[in-house]
Amino acid sequence: MSQAKEQILDRARAQVPPSGPQKPAETFEVSGDEATLTKTTVRRVKSLEDLIEVCSIDTKVWYVERWVCNKWEMGSVPRATRASEADKWIRPSTKASTVELFQVKAWLIRADVKRLQGPEGKAEFLKQFRAIVREDRFHFPRRPVQKIDPVHKGDAEIAVVCSSDLHLSETVRPDDANGINVYNTLIAANRLWEHAQKVKSILARHMSLYTIEQIWMPLLGDVISGTVHEEFVPTNDLSDPAAVVLGARLYAMFVTEIAGLGIPVLIDAVHGNHARTTPKMPTKRQARTNMDWQIYEHLSDLLRALPGVEMNITTSQIGQRKLYGWNYLFEHGVCVTNGKEEDFEARLRALFDDAIYREATGSMGSSFDQVVIGNLHKPKFLERTVVNGSYIGQNELGQSWRLKPIRAQQLMWGVGKKYPRTWQYQLDLTHIKHESPDNPFGEYAAWFQKKHGK
Repeated sequence: MSQAKEQILDRARAQVPPSGPQKPAETFEVSGDEATLTKTTVRRVKSLEDLIEVCSIDTKVWYVERWVCNKWEMGSVPRATRASEADKWIRPSTKASTVELFQVKAWLIRADVKRLQGPEGKAEFLKQFRAIVREDRFHFPRRPVQKIDPVHKGDAEIAVVCSSDLHLSETVRPDDANGINVYNTLIAANRLWEHAQKVKSILARHMSLYTIEQIWMPLLGDVISGTVHEEFVPTNDLSDPAAVVLGARLYAMFVTEIAGLGIPVLIDAVHGNHARTTPKMPTKRQARTNMDWQIYEHLSDLLRALPGVEMNITTSQIGQRKLYGWNYLFEHGVCVTNGKEEDFEARLRALFDDAIYREATGSMGSSFDQVVIGNLHKPKFLERTVVNGSYIGQNELGQSWRLKPIRAQQLMWGVGKKYPRTWQYQLDLTHIKHESPDNPFGEYAAWFQKKHGK
């Protein structure tokens, strides 16, 4: 045999796979609440039961949402062989034989998520919520801030620290948003920490000039992302029960951190629309069908022993608060259109200035002096309306609707006895894009995510 022919045969032999049983190829990829498993096996899989057994699917963790079984027959005849190159090809038989082939596919979803979506979803939600609360021991210490005597002791104001649209558990992938933003539970916790530090820094400076008698903290809803939209089910990085618990605890840490200034804190909480448990925003029992309300109730329990903190939970869509005689209205801002805030003010005046309303409630004076809303994610100070921003900033929805990019911002301002707004700040949190647990909020969120996350 020539050397060239021998080299060709060597290369051919190298390409032939070794004989004998091969190790099955196997991959298991989890994305949010869904999983994809690929496995090659020598065993014939002809049913869902076979598939579950061969792939070792833990049905306590994964629920088979749907599955298909494809079956077809393949015909063949015995192959022709010969003993040597000098012999003729011989086929034992020309009679065709058939064999049944099967392809079984299944789509999996996490069993706990499926139970939340089922007819017993509310009971399952409470079961998971109570299990997390019972299992974890939560405590966040209050850190006092050194006080400086004010220069003008006779002057006093109320500081307003607004917070809304945290959208805890929502994720934004840079690849899906043209690289403009990234967001998840850990980043949300880090931004909440940054917010608290900026508030403390600003108020410490104001306290050196005059007396801050009180901090009014309107919580305007959408604490968690929720799963009212189907796309959030696989993309959120926490289940709804876990997000409710973490949302309450992070806000407890937020309030405790700011309360370290030694200023009394008055919290008014109103629900948003993302955390609702109904397909459409209801009018009856609107708060009690919303997970924001459950977060606030849990938060109220966590803050009960914290001195100097008072919390009120509004179950109406619109809340009211009087500050130095100024009438403030606050709500999430459902159905308010960006750029149409004056129309929104007109509708509020039509309601609160109406003679029937005033007779029923005994209301007197101006219907309102200022309105505070969230929801729009685009912060701005108008003459009579304050629109708070969001912690999340730009997301895929903004890109899909081709909206002008927005920053992650929260607003704060002062209220005086002569003016309903004296000073104002837009606190920018956009630059916080890291997941590093380099602060107490981030550390706790990382621990919680590892224990209760998807």
